[in-house]
Amino acid sequence: MRFKFVATRVETVERWVRATDEDDAYQKVKEQLERPYAFIGEWECQATEVRIVAAEDAVALDASALAGPGGGMLKLKDAAQALGVSYGTLHKLITRGDIRSTSVGSRVLISREAIDDFIRENTRRGSTP
Repeated sequence: MRFKFVATRVETVERWVRATDEDDAYQKVKEQLERPYAFIGEWECQATEVRIVAAEDAVALDASALAGPGGGMLKLKDAAQALGVSYGTLHKLITRGDIRSTSVGSRVLISREAIDDFIRENTRRGSTP
């Protein structure tokens, strides 16, 4: 089974920013927050709410699609599942250029190598982004 849920999380972060005035400080913080992984590891969760809104039988991803040698191109749905993100999140990552994709006619595909590169480039240790 798989379950669709809606999660709401309130988080806070406290940091110093160098700026010439309040408007400059606000702009710098706003720009930082627009980055996909702003202040990673520094957020403190204040509240969390999770609601299950639907359930259905799960379709398992064939793990062999990500294993072994070869070109192995994945459909966006399968690539999103392999990364553990939603289709919409994967689409945003592609649009922003965070993950490479290949167009074949009207289809968009992602290689196993692009998935591996994305994971490697976005894996961090400690609290420094």
